Amino acid sequence: MKKLFVTGFAATLILSSCNKDEKLQTASLEQQKLDYQVRQIELEKQKLAIEKEKISFEKQKDSLNKIEEEKEAERKAEANS
Repeated sequence: MKKLFVTGFAATLILSSCNKDEKLQTASLEQQKLDYQVRQIELEKQKLAIEKEKISFEKQKDSLNKIEEEKEAERKAEANS
């Protein structure tokens, strides 16, 4: 009788520990997915920041080119006068 009880108790412990492992693995997988998504969002933020800086640089470059062209036009007008 005692052997049967001990065997049943041991089997219950083994089964419950296996179920806990599966739950932990599932939770771990979900956490890894969330971490991956967070990293992807951070990368997208960085890409957008770089694109914003690039656009700002292009605007500054265009405005400087425009100023240089205006100065060149003024010099040519003065030279022709």
